[in-house]
Amino acid sequence: MTGALKIRISALSDENFWAQDSKVHIVGTVVQLQANQGWQQGILDDGTGIVEFRIFSERSIVSLGDQARIIGRPRIFGVTKYINTNIIKKIDNPNWLKVWQLEVAEQKPEVNILDLIRNLDDGQGASIEDIISKSGLSNAYELISYLKNRGDVFETRPGRIKVLE
Repeated sequence: MTGALKIRISALSDENFWAQDSKVHIVGTVVQLQANQGWQQGILDDGTGIVEFRIFSERSIVSLGDQARIIGRPRIFGVTKYINTNIIKKIDNPNWLKVWQLEVAEQKPEVNILDLIRNLDDGQGASIEDIISKSGLSNAYELISYLKNRGDVFETRPGRIKVLE
């Protein structure tokens, strides 16, 4: 299984995150938290935006005002967009939050993947297997799916993709 895509909450304004079945990894401050029967919902704020998250457990893992990291899948229920939380952890060490913010600020994985696709393209498109193995990214397949849904790359035939220039 591939890893979750580390993003800032502002990146969720891209509708492609809500249209595909990808995992995201976000970090921020819990600014709202409400317990319901059998589940909880809250709002996470990372300074670039806010997003609702839902935890389908009665056990309280985080509290209002906590710094937390969430790994989950973007979902839409009716008109409500939220992150269906698979993992939520309270961040106790503020230095970890600074490291995570630096990693996300430097991370532009889709640009690296696009460059790799261009380099591996032999005129017939680049092999998806080669891209995944040579990228060194645990979430390379999800990035390729994201780029396909966004229209940056296309499949020339099954298993081969090309950058749309």
